[in-house]
Amino acid sequence: MKHLLLSVCLVLGFLGTSSGMEKKVDISGRIIYRGRWYDLDFDKDNKLSSLNRQNWFGNLSLTLKFSPTEHVRGCFELSRTIYGIGNYGDLEVNPQLRDEVGDKPLRLPPPYTEDEQWEMSLMQAWGEVDLPLPWPASVRIGKQPLKLGENGLYLNTYPNRTFALVGKAELPYIKLQAGAVKLYEGIRAKEPNDDANIYYLKAKRKLGGQCFSVFGAYFEDASGPDTAGVVKSSYNLGVAVEGRLAVLKYKTEFGYLWGKDKVDTDVAGYFFMARICCPKGHGFLEFGWGSGDDPTTADKIEAYLPPGPFYPYAWAYEYRFIHWRWNSSRFGRHTQAMMEPLAPGLEATIYAKVGLNWKLPRWRLSGQEALIYLGHLEGYNPADTDKFSTFGYEIDSVINCKLYKNFSYQFILGYVIPGDYVKDMTPGDPAWGIRSQFVFNF
Repeated sequence: MKHLLLSVCLVLGFLGTSSGMEKKVDISGRIIYRGRWYDLDFDKDNKLSSLNRQNWFGNLSLTLKFSPTEHVRGCFELSRTIYGIGNYGDLEVNPQLRDEVGDKPLRLPPPYTEDEQWEMSLMQAWGEVDLPLPWPASVRIGKQPLKLGENGLYLNTYPNRTFALVGKAELPYIKLQAGAVKLYEGIRAKEPNDDANIYYLKAKRKLGGQCFSVFGAYFEDASGPDTAGVVKSSYNLGVAVEGRLAVLKYKTEFGYLWGKDKVDTDVAGYFFMARICCPKGHGFLEFGWGSGDDPTTADKIEAYLPPGPFYPYAWAYEYRFIHWRWNSSRFGRHTQAMMEPLAPGLEATIYAKVGLNWKLPRWRLSGQEALIYLGHLEGYNPADTDKFSTFGYEIDSVINCKLYKNFSYQFILGYVIPGDYVKDMTPGDPAWGIRSQFVFNF
């Protein structure tokens, strides 16, 4: 079936070009060659930890966008990751939960047969149609990427993990968006209800030089096992404001989540995030915190636990599993609908980030340098010194080199200096991660 879809894409692209349909059919592609070198367990003598990796892989993608009429649009994207040789560092299951989730690692090993290596997966497949209404409105259905919350701190999915029906409308005074989302479609066990669903409504309005938005969502996870700490159902309410104060641009967001976990324990948590930057965006300051579970209160969970995955505010700490391993109440706990072992956003975290975006057009270089303070929070109150400790300090450096219009190189370094919280649980050596990649697109 996937080979057939690929053939159809190529045929449609050829027909579109040969029959003067260049504006209606667009084919694009991307090839990524990436190397990764991580030592993120704060133990320089342990080379086989689940957080240590040294490997390379490639990713191939082919995207077909089409618009047969003025009011109809669609997209198909095929993708394949080609794994190379190296240590892929399977994440370990929490030993206390082995009887419930078994010994199977949470990350699949690289494929072994040639057919598995080259068979492409359907990443995106959606259609969108404009509605015949007095104001601009549309409906989109299918596999599609989706970001909920202004910064994606509630949900920021990969397209192949989301099947959604999304409606948008631009009314005279307000923009509305509503959707019904099925998460992780296709990752099913034998049970018929191994899925997670989200129903949401978002409203946005500009007033003067400011933009206000409100976001509400209901989440339900019908899958098993019945594990404490895994959210069964929850409600989320978020508000965000962005605009300009004098010469500075700003953005601020607040989210509050409440509900029940799998054993009907009350869950109630929140996050706050703010960012200011200079007019051209060169320098910026970012600050945020999210509540964490207080181990002294067994009758409730105070952590902010949205579905995820999320916006990476600190490259090594948040994006590469450090947070999930040491700072999350959900480490080692998952359901069939929530198998991806990704970091849980701002749960139990306070961070302050100062950074600089830079460009050197003459040498086709750009990038970002950032210093990030990371703190661990148990409970709601960041001013409670008994529940707050320093996780560490991270230095991030990103360098982009656009060699040609369709060929670029990127280098990322994240270096984490551990604080008291990490030193109490590990040898306390610095942790670091490196990513180096070439990207060819057409």
